[in-house]
Amino acid sequence: MDILPQSIEEAIEILKGFYSKHITEILKMSENEFLSSSHFGAGMFIRNEWLLWWHKDHDYKEWPKEQPKLNTEFEKIGITHADDMSSILLTSFYRNLVGKELNLTEQVKRYQDHWKQYGYLDGIPRD
Repeated sequence: MDILPQSIEEAIEILKGFYSKHITEILKMSENEFLSSSHFGAGMFIRNEWLLWWHKDHDYKEWPKEQPKLNTEFEKIGITHADDMSSILLTSFYRNLVGKELNLTEQVKRYQDHWKQYGYLDGIPRD
């Protein structure tokens, strides 16, 4: 929890530092290859260290009682699940790195469409 990004943009910049020695290898990958190779390593790290699993009724002493700003930003755009947040962050990092538009609207829609298949009418899991 040493570095807790306050926004998606700040998270991208932190990821650039985190991956600084691996940029050449990342640029050789497709977006899907990068996401597949990152979900359980870097993805798990940022889900845990950036408190993406935070919820208001938690009882963890080391977690803040107030919702972290990054989580609030995701909640405002309709993303509440930590796996979805980390995937959007990693996708956005990759797209930024290769000079591609982040297209957050399309990314959010993808995850909301996924959750609609599981009975969340608005695509936002709240459990």
